[in-house]
Order: sequence, then structure tokens, then C-alpha cells
Amino acid sequence: MIPKTSSKTIAPVAVITGAARGIGAGIAIAMAQRGYRLSLSDIDMAPLNETANACRQYGVKILTTKTNVTDESAVREMVETTAERFGGIDVMVNNAGIAVESRIDQTPSSTMRRLFEINFLGVLHGCKAAVPIMTNQKCGHIFNMASVLGKRGAPFSGCYAATKFAVIGLTEALRVELMDHGVLATSVCPGLTQTGLYQKDGHHWTDNCKLWTLRLRSTSEQIGRGIVASVGKNIPELFFTFRDRLLTEVNKIWPWHTDQYMGRVYREGIHAFGNPYANLHATRPTAKGRRVAIVTGASAGIGQAFALDLARMGYAVVLAARRIDKLREIQARCRVLGVETLCISTDVADEAQVTRLIQSSVEKFGRIDVMINNAGHGLDGRVHVLDANEVRRLLEVNVYGVFYGCKAVAPIMVAQGNGHVFNISSVLGRRAAPFNGAYSATKSALVGLTDAFRIEMAPYDVRVTSVLPGLTETEFFDVAQGGNRHAHTSIRFLHKRMAPEDVARRVGRSIGKKRREIVFTAGGRSLIWLNKYLPRLADSLMHKYYGSLPQSDTVASVD
Repeated sequence: MIPKTSSKTIAPVAVITGAARGIGAGIAIAMAQRGYRLSLSDIDMAPLNETANACRQYGVKILTTKTNVTDESAVREMVETTAERFGGIDVMVNNAGIAVESRIDQTPSSTMRRLFEINFLGVLHGCKAAVPIMTNQKCGHIFNMASVLGKRGAPFSGCYAATKFAVIGLTEALRVELMDHGVLATSVCPGLTQTGLYQKDGHHWTDNCKLWTLRLRSTSEQIGRGIVASVGKNIPELFFTFRDRLLTEVNKIWPWHTDQYMGRVYREGIHAFGNPYANLHATRPTAKGRRVAIVTGASAGIGQAFALDLARMGYAVVLAARRIDKLREIQARCRVLGVETLCISTDVADEAQVTRLIQSSVEKFGRIDVMINNAGHGLDGRVHVLDANEVRRLLEVNVYGVFYGCKAVAPIMVAQGNGHVFNISSVLGRRAAPFNGAYSATKSALVGLTDAFRIEMAPYDVRVTSVLPGLTETEFFDVAQGGNRHAHTSIRFLHKRMAPEDVARRVGRSIGKKRREIVFTAGGRSLIWLNKYLPRLADSLMHKYYGSLPQSDTVASVD
């Protein structure tokens, strides 16, 4: 389908990042075959020029630019130059990305940051640059490269999957924000593809695995043709193979079944990646007769409720947050309940402080039975006006802080032979909301990270659960969303707030149980169900809800 063009000429214009090789090159060639004028960018110019020459065979105009998608100003300049030279932009394909395969608890923090800088922030930079141009034209289509792993986290790809969950969350929010402007946004979700992204020395560990479904591959050309055929169509998520659609559909209906399948993937992967805990039983810590729980973000709100509820259950509680004065107040209330407590001032954005938190807890109590990664930070604003540095701060707390906690506590719980990790996400992690695109993306990332971590920890009898609260009666959303935004909605189940104590009690009852995720309200479950099976209706619901609220391009944040 040839879209309505932004310029007076016939040939539409497409911008493609990461176009030097692989999927990006496949998309470029497919669009050249359909007569698109192309702006191709990549950090590696030699293969990019080869792709451009292949496209020129079809008689189309090509602009090539060396662009690092982690540099927002470079991306903006590339997009604006394209619009100036060709008279507009009809299609933006944010394709640039990298992949890393390793266990979550074996992934260096520098690798995690690099993944998010390229795979997520690179997409954000592209969206921010293209949206003003497309909204001014009243037409355009943005394709953000996610993955089938953005719908279902997998072992040995947990950090990569987290970035793709975040891309899908960002795109969901952006799609609703652009509904009144004639601009479409689609998440592209390929599975394993015949490219060099995952390969080492020309091979991938799944090439000879026993699970035949892992040996299936899409091709770059197939993905390129699929994207070209989808231009101008309101398709929330784009898949390319029956296997990928099947995995996604089964995960919607029987998520425990896909957990079992991913467990088989994990056992296959052990042969390729090894088992870092093969001899860890020799360092098993001895318990001192007390169950121990750590709560981050324990100074207020849900974190405070977690701490007090665990104290009532008889747990020794380790309280962690930045505000030590607030922690002392909670500590006093816990001691009234007759339990031991430990307060540690901790900024979860600092990996060294998180590691110190875990080590100090083990030194004092000898073990860790429950880890609640609760600390969070909010950010409110339209996707195209978000400040990239504010988004980085959001990632530091909401994603990296949880990642650090999981990494640090994993060897302790594996050595014990038991434990339970709760990662506090949000209903917005399953269905993103406009004006909350960045926040929703970080909470989506946690769902993907937790999916993978659950599979990687299951052989050691360590439970991992996603917790998905909705709006709660705390200061968090009042500040993060501009104070009164939710007071205006007529959709009652979306603004009904929960008491933090209700969240804490439900989580407390789930300790030690095989719970994949906890959703607390009928409204939250309904929204998640709608987004699974009727995503366009979920878009319309979000548009109706947020479209009636005070709309502003300002950004608000809260810790």
C-alpha cells in the first residue's frame, strides 16, 4: 500500500535506522522495490553504502547518513535533513538495535545500559524527531522494532527482552497520543531471523538444539515485505511467522504452558552457556532461625505497607530507601511488632549500594527469604516532548535498580535452595497509557525481565513474581501525573484507587507460591484482557479516557 504522501511528488519517503545490514537492509530493499525515496542511516558506513547501492538499482533517490542513535541531536539532525531534502517523511522505521545473550544474573551492568541506550532510547530519539514533522503533515507511519521476545521474556535473553517490552510499551502510548493527528504507530515483532545479530562465528546455539521450533528463522526480506504491506494500516503489532503468532497466542491463554516451554529452552541453553551455580551448594548460608525480607523503596506508600505487613507476619525486615529519616520511623513501627529490623540508606540506581544492601543483610541475618524490588520513580508527559536525561533517570531507578537487586540476591537464594523475588511493575506494564509512555515502558521492561528471571531461577526452587498494582492511594501518581488528571475521567474502574495495605496483604499471601503475576482489581484485569485480544478497542478506551483530560506538553516527575 502506498501511503498518502507528505509532499506533492508521488514517491513516498522513508527513514530507516540501522539500515546497513540484516533486517534494516531487508526493509530498505523492500521499500526501494516499491519506489520509496530512502534516508538510510547507520553507525557503520561501509555496509550502509552497499545497501544504498543495492537500493539504487531500483531507480530511487537515496540519502545516507552516519548516525549513532544514542545521540539524540544526531538523530534529530538526520530526520530534519531528510524532511528538508525530500519535502517530508511518510514512514519512520526505528530499527537500529543490538542483542546480547546471557543470564540476567551474569549480565554486566554496562551491557544492560548499552542495550537500553540503543534498543530503547534510540527508538525514543527517532520518535521524538519524526512526530513533529508527521503531525504537521497530518499523516505518517512510525514502525518501532521490537521482537516476539517483547511479548514473552525468554531465558538467556532477559535483558534484551526487557528492552523490547519497553519499546512495545512506548509504542502503545505513542499510538494513542497520535490518534487525532492522522499518524500511525506499530510495534514490529519478528522472531529469530537469519541475520548476524545473535550469531557468533556464523552460528547460533539454537542451530543444533533439539527443539525444532528454535531452528526456524524468518528472513530479512520477509520482514521488509511485511512492513511495506502494512504501511498506512492501523496494525498495533506486526508478526511474521506462524510460530511467533502461536507463541504469543498461547502465552495469552496458557502462560504456564509457555513457561514450561521456556524451561526446555533454558535446559537447552545450559549446554551452550554453562551453569554458574553448579557448585554453589558448598557455600550454602546457615539460617539463624528467622525469615528475612528486604524491601526497597520502603520509606513511603506501598513499600511502607510491605514492610509493616511482613513485620506482622514475623519476618525480620531490612528497610532500604534514600530517605533514612523516614526509614527510622518505619523501623520504630516494625519494632513495636516485635521483629528485628535493619535500615540501610540505599539509592537503587547505584549498583554498589544495592550490592552492599544484600551483603549487609546476609551478614546480619544469615539469609534472605523474600526480596521486594519496589523502589520507583514516575515521569509524566507526551512521548515526543520527554527529556532523554529524565528518561535515563527513570530507567536507573525503575529498571536498573530491579536488575541490580535480582543480580545481587540470585546467588544467595540459589545457595539456600529457596527464596521469593517480587518485582513491582504496574498494570501499565501490561497496557501502556498516553502521557505515561516512558513510565509505562519501564514497567513493561520489568514484566519482560521478570519473565526471563523466573525461568532462570525455577531450577533452584526460587520463585519470581511480577506485581501489577493499579492506581494506589499514595502521593506517587498525584505528583507524577500532574495532580488532578485522573479526577476528570468518567471511566470509573480506571481511576478507582487501591489502599497500599491491600497490595501488601495480597503479596504477603503469595510468598512461596508459584504466582507468575499478581493483578489486584477487576478493572486492571479487564484492561489487560482487552489489550491482549482487542488491542484496537483498548486504544480507543485509552483515547476516550485521556482525550477528555487536561492535555499539556509539560513533563512532571516524582520519586
